[in-house]
Formats: sequence, structure tokens, C-alpha cells
Amino acid sequence: QTVSGCESATRFEVVVTINAPAAPTGSAAQTFCNSGAVADLSATGTSIQWYAASSGGAAHVGTTSLVNGTSYFEFFFPGLIAITAMITTSYETTHGTYNRAHFSKTFANLFLTPISSMDLLLGEILWAAFKGFLSVLTVVFVLYVGKHVSSVQLISLLGAAVPVCWFFSALGLFFTSLVRSSESFIYYQAGILIPMAMLCNTYFPMSNYPEGVQALIKILPLTQGVYLFRAVVDGRFDLSFYLAIIYFVLLSFLLTNWSVHRMSKKIESLV
Repeated sequence: QTVSGCESATRFEVVVTINAPAAPTGSAAQTFCNSGAVADLSATGTSIQWYAASSGGAAHVGTTSLVNGTSYFEFFFPGLIAITAMITTSYETTHGTYNRAHFSKTFANLFLTPISSMDLLLGEILWAAFKGFLSVLTVVFVLYVGKHVSSVQLISLLGAAVPVCWFFSALGLFFTSLVRSSESFIYYQAGILIPMAMLCNTYFPMSNYPEGVQALIKILPLTQGVYLFRAVVDGRFDLSFYLAIIYFVLLSFLLTNWSVHRMSKKIESLV
């Protein structure tokens, strides 16, 4: 030590021992009845934390749901793709279409050319679906670069995105044909889009919900979209997969006709 500039003649020796705790032990395959959470996992050790990977990342909270035979990331990213398609396309044919019709006067200017309202509105749906497709392409490409999907899966996911993007583009335009002001879009977003994004087998398995709720969730369009993307990733091209395709094509066709018919009357009155 040093006191008033004078250093002691001898030094105090300290021996330091750093102990690295051994890894916890336990069964690598664990079975649960119906459903389970991270807190239900069993291992031998002290203050154990659970991670999705062997190194790095953040620890899971105890309430995180367990998914049968897969990691949470593998469970979640098909839902992320479906949510991306839904949000991008819905925004374009709600706020985007309403703005072009009422504020920027784009529609009024286009009607000075030899274009029909049907052509214009079909273009709105096609444009929104294309933007949704580009958003899905971005997400899927990142997954491909990260080696989470193969090149074949990438192409198949993009193919499955087409009917999903078409449906939500038409659904957004249909809702736009119903509203009287842009403020009403909050009901569509908070009452339809956000609940579907949270409930439709995206962040958590449907098995967490009561059976009656599960039956309702299964028929929602986002649930069907998540199923399509998850089936592509899992390689399950069964009858249910093609029925989901038919589900989207049929409803998209009907919504396109209804929304174009209703919206045509609305925008023609603005000219």
C-alpha cells in the first residue's frame, strides 16, 4: 500500500480461483399432456435458465409456450410471414386508397383519362397485393440467407403468399368502401387485424385456448394463411393445404367483386 507517498516494502499475496459451473443435466426429450410452458421443463441444477440456442440470445420467460417437436423460432416465422402479408396489403387498400381518393385527388385526375372505375380499383388491389408480395419476399429472403429455409421452400413460400396477399388486399378495399372517414380505419386495425395477429396460431399455439375459441380461430383468414406457410416449411402438401388455397381464391374472388362494386359508386361520386 502507499501512504503519504511511501510504499510498503512487502506485498500481500492473493490467490484467486474462478469456478465455472457445470452445465445442468436432464432429459433431452420431455413430454407434456396437451400443452406446456418453459417453466414446466425439468433439469438438474441451480437457478436454471432456458434458451432457444446453445449460445447467445435471451433467456425465455417461464410462461413461454412449448411447441411440439420444434423450436419457438421455427414455430413463429411462418406466422411472421402471414402477418407481414396482412399488414402491408391492408394498409395499402385502406389508408393508401382512401388518401388517393379523397386527399391527393389521384383518382379524380385519373378519371380525366379513358379509364373505368373497375380498372382503377382492380389496379388498387393488384398494387397492394404486389407490395405485400415484396414485403413477404424481403422476410423470406432474410430467412433464406440465415439458412432457415431452402431455395425450394423460398419459392414455395412466395407462391403461397400470392392468394394471401390478394385476399387481404380485397378485404382492405371492401372495408374502405364502408367507411365515411379515415378515422374509422382504427376499428378495422384494432378490431380485426391486431386480434388476428395475436390469436391466429402466430405467437402461441392454438392449443392454449379453449376448444370453442379454437374452432372460431381456425376459420379466420390469417389462421389459414399461417397454415399455408407452415405447411410449406414442414413439407405437408396434403388435402388441407389445397383446401386452404381454395379458401383464399374463392373468398378473394368474392371480396374483389363486392369491394369493386361498392367502391365504384363511391369514387364516381367524387368526380
